Amino acid sequence: RFFGWFLATMRTPETHILNTLGLDAVIFLRFYKMCMRLLLDIAFFSIAIIWPINIVWSKANLNTADGKDSDNGLGIPLKYSVTDYLFNLTLITSHPKQKWNLVPHIFFAYVFSGLAYYHISKFSSRWASLRWHFLMQSRHALVSRTVMLTGVPRHLARSPRELEWFWGPGIQLGKVEKVRVCPFNTRLTSSARARAKCLVSLEHAYMQLLGNPCEHPEYDPVRLRMLAMDPRESVRAEERRLLAKWAKPSRRRKPRHSTRPSTAVDSVSATEVEATAGGEKIDVPDTEDELVKRPHIWVRSTASVWRPWERVDAIDYWRAKFLTADASVRQLRETLSKSEDDAFGRSTTAFVTFEDAASAHMVTQLSCYPNPGYMKAKLAPEPRGVYWPNVWISSKRKWAGFTLKWLCIFVIWAFWSVPVILFSSLLTPASLGKLFPSVLSSDHNLLRAFLSTTVPSVFLLLFLNMLPWILKQVHFVTGVRTKPDIDYSVMTNMWAFLVFNVILVFGFSGT
Repeated sequence: RFFGWFLATMRTPETHILNTLGLDAVIFLRFYKMCMRLLLDIAFFSIAIIWPINIVWSKANLNTADGKDSDNGLGIPLKYSVTDYLFNLTLITSHPKQKWNLVPHIFFAYVFSGLAYYHISKFSSRWASLRWHFLMQSRHALVSRTVMLTGVPRHLARSPRELEWFWGPGIQLGKVEKVRVCPFNTRLTSSARARAKCLVSLEHAYMQLLGNPCEHPEYDPVRLRMLAMDPRESVRAEERRLLAKWAKPSRRRKPRHSTRPSTAVDSVSATEVEATAGGEKIDVPDTEDELVKRPHIWVRSTASVWRPWERVDAIDYWRAKFLTADASVRQLRETLSKSEDDAFGRSTTAFVTFEDAASAHMVTQLSCYPNPGYMKAKLAPEPRGVYWPNVWISSKRKWAGFTLKWLCIFVIWAFWSVPVILFSSLLTPASLGKLFPSVLSSDHNLLRAFLSTTVPSVFLLLFLNMLPWILKQVHFVTGVRTKPDIDYSVMTNMWAFLVFNVILVFGFSGT
């Protein structure tokens, strides 16, 4: 269903999102809901009050019986048509006799500012309360009691027991439950990424067959997950039966025509049944697979040289790939966990888990190492919030990436304004009038208003929407180890770009 995820997301309880995705996802959804409520309030006052005032006080009388423009007896010569006043409201106050039309706009500017302050303050107060309740509820969770250490000295990274003594009896802030120094092994990251790719493809294959969301009343995702992750071949028949039962209507095949009702045909399980009604033969599907159109994909075949590609079942193929990748990742993790020597090397990032959350919070507020550039502690994010490729990079490479990041940002700042100024100058009404003199004539009022007011804004949004992706790729090579830090840095740089390009470059270029 088109945009089916929107209603499903809005209807999902916040407690479920909080327990599964964390606090950041709840705050993100609450912020969007707050923006929706704010825009709905502004739209109500704009449509109910401001828009009628603009129509009534415009120079053109929209209710004239002969369909011609009138000035409502104000004695003002009309130079524009009705559509000009509707799409370009600044023309309403172009004459001195209508300067009081600005009063409602000035008044409602303060009203809208008050509405924005009300919604934002209400959102902020609820966010603070929600964060406090979340911390109280999750104070015994593993994430709330874990600290992420960066810049661990090499002699402590090679000896986790000394690092455990340092954060336990050494500083005496609390009992340490576990210390884990990340091994210097990039094969684990690549294996986990390959497993995630197979899992996404498997979920997409299930979505093609069942729909998103599945609308069958007996759909059980927990049971489907247990059957899908079971590597035994004996459970495949049960899974196929359930998938045929839960499949969306567009994936179901109609039973073969017969003189019997369709319910009778569906209830038969034999291959061919002789029907006495009319003396005709009824063909019944062999298995549940013939009742649904399962998704298929083309993969490379090694069986024959003349047939390099073969068509296979997508669900079975990606399940086998995922189970193989999952077994490889589990085996690699066990190997890294059991290795006591320095065969894989040790990175400068470690995770320290305390027995209570209070000790973890106190550690993050202290500088416990003589050199302030080492042993930096902060609360550990969720495992999905760690950018693992940057966990085992060295400090020298991190500083090199940090320097490269700012160099790239300054280059973008210097050269990004060139195409912005060029295209914004081409989209001015004067430039468009030279390029398309017939289109911007008085006979095309709607098109002229669209090109003058809408096209420059749409171009600016499309042009600037490429920046977050570019900035995120730049931040990936800087050595930032957590995804929230990457998103925060991208957001601040994007805000600076918007202020500089929209207000200064785009504004002074004449559009």
